[in-house]
Amino acid sequence: MRVGANPDAKFPRLDVKMGVLQSSEGPFSNLKELKQAIAKTQCAD
Repeated sequence: MRVGANPDAKFPRLDVKMGVLQSSEGPFSNLKELKQAIAKTQCAD
């Protein structure tokens, strides 16, 4: 993944992740926790 090339490029994949987490009622009580978890997974790349 090219970091910094296009910051908007990640969002379609994020929308998919968020949809999956919401539909399966994941462990996130609110959107803030969800965003933090996504940020952690992106940093892990």
